[in-house]
Amino acid sequence: MPSAPRAERLGVLCHPTLGGSSVVACELAIAMAARGWSVTVFAREEPARLRAFREAHGTDHADGSPAPNDVRFVACAAPAYPLFESPPHDLALCSQVLAEHEREPFDVLHAHYALPHAALALFARSMMGARSPAVVATLHGTDIALVGADPAFTPLVRWTLRNADAVTAVSAALAHATHELVEGTTAPRDPALGITAPTITAPTITAPTITAPTITAPTNTAPTEPAPTITSTSNADAHSTASRNAVPHDPDLRSPDPSSTPTFTCDVVPNWVDAVRLTARAQPRPDPPRFVHVSNFREVKDAPLVVEAFAALLQEPAGLPGDLCTDLELWMVGDGPERAVAERAADAAGIAGRVRWWGATAQPEALVAGALGMVLPSVTEGFGLAALEALALGVVPIVSAVGGLPEVVTHGVTGWLVEPPDPSLGAAEARRAKIAAFASSLRTVCVDVQARQRMARAARQDAADRFPPDTIMDRYEAVYRRAQESRRRNQP
Repeated sequence: MPSAPRAERLGVLCHPTLGGSSVVACELAIAMAARGWSVTVFAREEPARLRAFREAHGTDHADGSPAPNDVRFVACAAPAYPLFESPPHDLALCSQVLAEHEREPFDVLHAHYALPHAALALFARSMMGARSPAVVATLHGTDIALVGADPAFTPLVRWTLRNADAVTAVSAALAHATHELVEGTTAPRDPALGITAPTITAPTITAPTITAPTITAPTNTAPTEPAPTITSTSNADAHSTASRNAVPHDPDLRSPDPSSTPTFTCDVVPNWVDAVRLTARAQPRPDPPRFVHVSNFREVKDAPLVVEAFAALLQEPAGLPGDLCTDLELWMVGDGPERAVAERAADAAGIAGRVRWWGATAQPEALVAGALGMVLPSVTEGFGLAALEALALGVVPIVSAVGGLPEVVTHGVTGWLVEPPDPSLGAAEARRAKIAAFASSLRTVCVDVQARQRMARAARQDAADRFPPDTIMDRYEAVYRRAQESRRRNQP
């Protein structure tokens, strides 16, 4: 009797946090397992989203190996040694990937974040010999906007992205920023120069009394531009000149044909939301009316401004419905370095009794559902998964018009985009302007109940139409196929 065909093997490298990149990596692993891939996730500790899935589904095998449609997890924590200032978890992850590959070869390694994970995947692959996997790098935002822009890491980020077999970004804005980082030039804006419309198109949204425009995926500097696939010079299936940006290249990862045309490609594959599953997990609570903020409370999320804008709203209650004047609350969901700053802001404004602090949770949707709005005043944002999940829950997002957020939220139709302050303003004046702009948007959401309800309906429909899981999983599988073909062509 012929044996069953071997399932293709996928390794997913990610952070174990509650942030968007970890959620996306785990949801992707779960979806690919359901499509027949044999999936192993590598992280320092088990991500909460994956742990919840595995606890709900269990395993069928006595040895703990994954059942069909399950996901295997490998912990990559390093022991503490006096020699190291901190445990070398990254090296432990690389070693575990190599060990798992030796046990049964991977076909694709999918790394979420350029550093450390894509670099570690390439390092592990360099030790795997003839049968080595394709490496796919997915960029989520701070790995380009913050880490990649740091001179200490820029050369390594460039080398990593040039040598990956495929690179994806979760928004067109991030893809443009990646192009600029890798090539040191401004990303091309003309479709004739390499920008093409994405496969996922945005349908016209309709809702009672609203006829929404056809939604495209704009960049922050060109609001009507479609989300691109960006091509430029250099990539894993291309030969690159040694002099470009003085970044070294591993000959094992380059095409041996010096006449090949160098091309760097960054595909735009947005995040997604399973609206049905999300809604089922998030039954609205009979709680006071509220705004909600969900983040990792890092400085880039600007959580203290949420508190300051909410305080500004409460300080001018004229025009607010009576129940909101007395009962309106702000719920802060998550944890991180800026939480203490935000708590001090609430105390200083005298509104501590109107703010609830929920800490980190694996299922923030249970707290978001039923809110008047979700506030995200980020300084920069690769995509904004919290905003997308708010859309799916029918909660109006009030977000900064930066990075990938304008590709998620349609101003005045599914939410509110707040423009950044005039860059010519001084720091203090710009801060006051940003607080006032967010407070004004919060007031609009409170006062115009009919508009808020229309936007909530449009938001749910938009999330389901533009960010469906199956369509985006198809995109990722297509990226895997191209990456595998690139690896086959270039493997020595």
